Amino acid sequence: METKKIKEKNLDSLRMPLALTGLLFTGGLILASFSYVTPIEEELMSQRNSGEQVINITQEDEPDTPDEPIAEEDTYVAPPQAIIDSVDNTITPPAPEPVVLPPRPTPRPTPGPTVSAEIITFPDVEAVF
Repeated sequence: METKKIKEKNLDSLRMPLALTGLLFTGGLILASFSYVTPIEEELMSQRNSGEQVINITQEDEPDTPDEPIAEEDTYVAPPQAIIDSVDNTITPPAPEPVVLPPRPTPRPTPGPTVSAEIITFPDVEAVF
């Protein structure tokens, strides 16, 4: 059995006004967020407009004096590079190191398939549905 719709509870006619109200509210929030000015910014803007000289004062932190002496940095050792021959301007690569292969493992004997000695016989059963 279907439920009957009550015409008083039908909101289809209010769909467009509710959507426009939501857009108006969202637009107002966006406008307010972009046009917000803090009181300090407002005071600076009024001073600039009146022609007074604005002096920005920033506090500089004093460097901390360490109690322990700073350790010297480790020296950087560059990796070995190819040698360039100055006569014909060709690169002489470093001598390659010989490759040592590990010894081959000895092959293990593979076991054969395991067969059980007893053979199980099943009685013939017909399925009954």
